[in-house]
Amino acid sequence: MKKTILLLLLCVMMCGSGHSQLLWKVSGGNTYKPSYLFGTIHLETSQFIDSVPGLTDALTATDVVYGEVLSDSLVSGNSMMAMMKGLVAPADSTIDLLLTADEYRMVDAVVRDYLMGIIGLDQLKKYKPVVVSTQLEVLQAQKYFPDFNNLTDGIDIALQQRAAAMGKYVGGLESVSDQMAALFGAPLTEQARDLVDMCRKDEDFKEYNNMMVSAYRLQDFNELEAVVMNPEMGADDDDMERLAYARNRRWMEKLQATMPVQSMLVVVGSAHLMGEQGLIALLRKSGYTVEPVSPRRPNLEHVYVSPDAEAQFPGGDAALEEHIARNVYIPDSITSPITSLGGKIYARCIVGCVIEADGTVTSPEIEKTTSAQLFDNEALRVVSTLPPFIPAQVAGTPVRSRAMIPVVFNYGPPQ
Repeated sequence: MKKTILLLLLCVMMCGSGHSQLLWKVSGGNTYKPSYLFGTIHLETSQFIDSVPGLTDALTATDVVYGEVLSDSLVSGNSMMAMMKGLVAPADSTIDLLLTADEYRMVDAVVRDYLMGIIGLDQLKKYKPVVVSTQLEVLQAQKYFPDFNNLTDGIDIALQQRAAAMGKYVGGLESVSDQMAALFGAPLTEQARDLVDMCRKDEDFKEYNNMMVSAYRLQDFNELEAVVMNPEMGADDDDMERLAYARNRRWMEKLQATMPVQSMLVVVGSAHLMGEQGLIALLRKSGYTVEPVSPRRPNLEHVYVSPDAEAQFPGGDAALEEHIARNVYIPDSITSPITSLGGKIYARCIVGCVIEADGTVTSPEIEKTTSAQLFDNEALRVVSTLPPFIPAQVAGTPVRSRAMIPVVFNYGPPQ
C-alpha cells in the first residue's frame, strides 16, 4: 500500500519518550565539536521537549539550530497566503474532474465520516487532492495528539523559539516555497489516485498510524524505520525521493559547510534520518561518526516488527512448513468432487500473529488470502495451535514480535 504525503511526513517527523534513539550525535570528520540530529513530528507539542533525554542538553551545547524551514517564515502572513494559493487546484483539474463518479461518492463518504457530516467533498473539491488527504490524515493522527491545536504549539517551532531565547542563531534548511514544492508538487492525477487509495483502505491506514505511533512513543528507531520503510505500507521510491532524499542531499551542503565552524542541532522529520539516502547514512558516508544518544532497550509490552533477532520455529522455516503441511485438514467431502475429476485445489493464506515473549502464538488473523472462507478458518486454526517458537530478542531480552506465517493448501488428482 502506498501512503500519501502527510502521513509519510507524520511518520517521518514523530518521536516518543524513552531512550532518545531519535536524537543522534554527530562527531568526527571535520566537526568543530559534536552536532546533533533530532527527529520530530509536527503534531507533537512543546510539552514533549523536556521528556526527551538529552535533548535539552543538546540544545544548550550547540551553537546554532536549524529546522526544515525557519518557523517565522512558516507562520508569516505572506507565507500563509502563498501556501493557501499553492493548495488550490487549477480550474480544469478540480477533484470532481479527477475522480470518477463512484470514486467521488466513496471519498465524499469518508470525508463526511471524519468531519461528522458537517463538511463534504463538495466544499473541498477546489483544492488539490493532497490537501484532502492531508486533512484526513491529520484527523487520524490527532487521535494520538489530542493536545495539539496548531503549528505554533508544535515541537519544531518550540525548539526554534527556545534557541532564539537563548541567543542562538536559528535558520532553515530550505525555504517555504521549496517545502511546498516537495509536499504538494506531485502530479494531480497521482494525488487523486493516492486519495482514492487512502479512502478505500481507511482501516488499513488507521492500523498503520497505530503502528507508527507505537514505534514513536517507544522511541525505537529500528521499529520506526521498519514501519515507515515497509514497501507494503510506506511510501514508494518516487515519494521518498521527492519528500526526503532529494531534500537530504541539498541539506547536506548546509551541514557540511556549517559543522566545521559551528555545532548544530538539526531538527527534521524522522524519515529524513532513514534509509541509504537518509541524513545518518549520508553523514557516515562523508566520514562522520553518527550514533544514537542512548542504546536500544527492550520494551516488554511492545509488539516488535524489527527486533534484533527474529522469532524462529524450532528447526527453522522448513520445519514450520512441514509441521503445517502435516496438520492442515480439509475434509474429503470438500476436495474429492474436484480432485476425483482431475482438478486441482491450491490456496495460500498469510496469517499474521504475535509471537509472545514465551514463544506462544496469539492473535492470529488473515492478512492475505487466495482461498474461500473454509480454508481461511483452517489456516487460523493451524497457526493458533502451533507449538512455541524461539522468541524474538531485543538487546538479548526475549520480546513480543509480529510474524507472518504462510499456510498452503495443495490438493491434486489421486495418483
